[in-house]
Amino acid sequence: IKDFHNRYPNIQFDIDTDPTKALIEKLKHGNIDFIISKFPKQKDLDLELIPLGETTYIFVGNEQYAHLVNHPISLKELQQYPLLVQKAPSNSRDSINQYFKQQEITLTMNIASSNLLIDFLKIGYGIGYVTKLYVEDDIKDKNLFELNVTPETEHIKYGVITLKRNILSSPCHTFIKYLKEATPFSKEENK
Repeated sequence: IKDFHNRYPNIQFDIDTDPTKALIEKLKHGNIDFIISKFPKQKDLDLELIPLGETTYIFVGNEQYAHLVNHPISLKELQQYPLLVQKAPSNSRDSINQYFKQQEITLTMNIASSNLLIDFLKIGYGIGYVTKLYVEDDIKDKNLFELNVTPETEHIKYGVITLKRNILSSPCHTFIKYLKEATPFSKEENK
């Protein structure tokens, strides 16, 4: 957004942050023009999905959980630690519910607001199930540590979501084109 703003300083956006499901409802009601988010799992024929990248969900904890990094941890082992996830409705909450159900595991979860989840993890409130893309800098800076939980979690695509029947404004088209050109993943998908 910073680079785009430097290139096109006269284009202004209002940014709305809500769970993807809520944003899709706003999109369908004409309250927003497009969404940048993880793609919904369920097909929706009204939506156009423009891929920009791929990430995964991971389990992370702060330094008090760093000793768990060097060996694989099963979901059964994970049951002994407090687990933080985004509250429903959210894509990550749906994902972890499905992940545990597939493994026939039931965990008691401490639920944190999606806006505070990463902050709670940094202060040691528990182990969190988060989108890797959101915590890469914290992992690099050793504020959080990625745990090797087995089985592996799913890979997810993210990008721009628009309504197929919607005619976007010129600034929206310019921004989406800019994102696609700046994203190697998007170029690979369009080959």
